[in-house]
Amino acid sequence: MNTSGTLPATMVTYLKSCAEFNNIDIFVAYDNSTKPVPIVKPIVTVCTKGVEISEKVNQTGADGKVYVSDKRNVKTTISIAIHMPYEKGANEAFLLFDKIYSKLLFVYNTSVLTALCTGAEYIREYGAIVLNSELSVAALVSS
Repeated sequence: MNTSGTLPATMVTYLKSCAEFNNIDIFVAYDNSTKPVPIVKPIVTVCTKGVEISEKVNQTGADGKVYVSDKRNVKTTISIAIHMPYEKGANEAFLLFDKIYSKLLFVYNTSVLTALCTGAEYIREYGAIVLNSELSVAALVSS
């Protein structure tokens, strides 16, 4: 089980394969990762924010009895930050958010539980507007 470790990289690979994102830098990076200053074109960073693992799942066998399986539900929360040059404005960040989430929610093959955008803010040290968002994904995994 390495869902939380591989999911951000898999999402980045998928988004990079989409033609409409050719002029955007998309990579796995965490909050403390170095970003270019000033930001001259949109940058999208994807990382794991958290993981919840349930107890083993009960399953009903062919005989009608309930058994404890070796499977567990895993909920992984992915953080996606959009860094937009200040000159382009917050509206461009939200438009890019719409495009990315449309791909992840309706095209990309994953079980999305929730998507949340926490809003855009100006970050002086990057000279950029940063729009932070989260995506929670479910998976049933076995050992």
